Amino acid sequence: MNLRSLATIGILSFSFLTGCSSSSNSNEPQTIAISGLKYVLENGSEGTTNSEGVIPSASGNVQFYLGNAKIGPAVPANQDALFSALRGYFPTSQIELNATMFEFKYRGRGRGILEYSSDFYEDAANTYEVNRNRLSTLSNIMQLLLSFDSDKDPSNGIQLEASIHEIIDQADLEFAYYPYSLPEDVADNVKDLKLWLYAAHQQNLISNQALFSPEVALSWAATQLIPDFTVYALSQKNEYDSDNALSGSSTFEYGELGFLKTEYSDDSGTTHNNRRSSKTYNQYGHELTDTDYVREDGIDEWTIDETEVKTRNEHSWQTLEVDTFGGGTGTNRYVQEFNDAGGLTLFQTFNDDTLKYQVKNTYQSNLVYLKTRYTENFIDNLQTTIQSYNANGQITQNLYDIDSDNTANYYTTYTYTENGQRATQKGYTPVAFTYDPVTFEATISELNPTLEYEQTYTYDANENLISDIRSSTVDCRDDLECVNVSYTYNYTGELLTSYVEIQGGDNGYTVNTTQEFHENSYIVKKRTFEQDGLNAYTQIREYNIAGQNTLDNYDAVNDNGTHRLYTYSYNSDFFILQSREARSLSDIQTETYAGQTFTYDENNLLTNVLSDWDGDGIAESEYTLTYENGLLIEWIDYDIDPNTEEKTISGRETYSYTASNFNYASN
Repeated sequence: MNLRSLATIGILSFSFLTGCSSSSNSNEPQTIAISGLKYVLENGSEGTTNSEGVIPSASGNVQFYLGNAKIGPAVPANQDALFSALRGYFPTSQIELNATMFEFKYRGRGRGILEYSSDFYEDAANTYEVNRNRLSTLSNIMQLLLSFDSDKDPSNGIQLEASIHEIIDQADLEFAYYPYSLPEDVADNVKDLKLWLYAAHQQNLISNQALFSPEVALSWAATQLIPDFTVYALSQKNEYDSDNALSGSSTFEYGELGFLKTEYSDDSGTTHNNRRSSKTYNQYGHELTDTDYVREDGIDEWTIDETEVKTRNEHSWQTLEVDTFGGGTGTNRYVQEFNDAGGLTLFQTFNDDTLKYQVKNTYQSNLVYLKTRYTENFIDNLQTTIQSYNANGQITQNLYDIDSDNTANYYTTYTYTENGQRATQKGYTPVAFTYDPVTFEATISELNPTLEYEQTYTYDANENLISDIRSSTVDCRDDLECVNVSYTYNYTGELLTSYVEIQGGDNGYTVNTTQEFHENSYIVKKRTFEQDGLNAYTQIREYNIAGQNTLDNYDAVNDNGTHRLYTYSYNSDFFILQSREARSLSDIQTETYAGQTFTYDENNLLTNVLSDWDGDGIAESEYTLTYENGLLIEWIDYDIDPNTEEKTISGRETYSYTASNFNYASN
């Protein structure tokens, strides 16, 4: 068990706004301070919400929109409609909210429209996983709404100007998750967001182009939608050794916006803090400073060890970061420049005063989609990369010159279908080139460069990839493999089969996968056959109706036998109860299963884990978890003597909390 992962659980509840949240009078509508949000009734009539987010009652359902983007699900068209549509994303009880925050922070936390990683977003099975993903969805919705607030001031509610709806033209905007993206490699939806903010600012519909952090946005929603709930931030963590002596502690303090302001750490158990970390943020929830301090035992004064200072412009875009480390002996600087729409035009990294890396971008006329990118890497020897993009911001040409002698050691071109999907990728032998030092548009010196490989992609009528074939004009070799991949799908678009064949050098490699699905589209079985030269194996994985893995069966030598076996069982609420593993054929024959057993309380909070790692039926370790109103307050790790089965404590942690808000993500 990762102690750190247990330590910092969730947070919420601060007062951005008073007097505009849900009403205690059942005869009055429940309100949320969002005015100007568009709604469409079943009969086609439209309107916008008033200052309390209220609409006139009507028959049937209503759907809310920001431009063409749906906001929340369709709900009955009464005065409470907007409140109901958004309140449904929050858990229904205090205990459920407390328990959900662990899932939300560590397995599906809302990182927002610009930084949300699909790696954090998982298919949900049990209650807390479902809630985790709902909170992530809501944080993205509220981040969008707050960022288009006309005065960018949450304290007086969200006011959406009517013309905003003409700007946001993407009907299929997906709030459930966003693909990972960075300023130099933004996804299409992030490009659109920058375009929308730029257009709104140009028309004076918003005061600046700043994007509120997802934590601030979700915290504001909480004050409106769950004012009677509290989410707690960790305020104190104590660690104890096997003798139950204090071995370390951490204290957390939070600032006005609820972000972590200061963390004190005692690594020795002397109750004398020897490390301190302090952070500051602007009103949009973006970090400004991060300072680490140290001090020796018995010394009262703190010494600065490392600092990060970030400069931001009127749109809260970071233009400069200065990191000082080693007690002031070294400095890294990161310089960023932007065009008017927030497109990154320059990124530079300096170690002390020496330039180590830089990227220069030019853009299409919309100022957001890339046109060219010029990269210089000075870390080892000067390396240059020049990339060109089409009008949709998709890469069409890549030149990589590893020693900056104007000969591209790797030259690649790309084409796309009418729907914007990649159609071909071609690689060529080294070519000489020239480029314009202002526009970075490159010209290949050779009229007919020598083709080295070609990769083609084909799609079905539903735009699903059905084949990916890479062929070489020379022999398939280890550093230039030939690839043949094909896919089939069912009527709902789920992948049924995939076939991968790779040839390189003297080795051949094939992977053949088939999948079956439940009626609810969750996978039920996946069979993979893999062959690498003379070696082959088969893996069969089975899943329950919630998509959770229940069985892994490995046929390691492809003789139709089982050589490794893993099984998993769950309770009726889809929380794991047991994992078992037989790691060899001998273990299977002797029914020697290592694994873990999990126990939960009445709220499905994990209370006990027994671990038997050698498969002798006797647990070697155990840990227990104790909660108060759904908050973890104690974790104990036990070692178990295999002969006497006597338990001894090997470590313990205790936790206490303070009321704060969803800005826990700064922890």
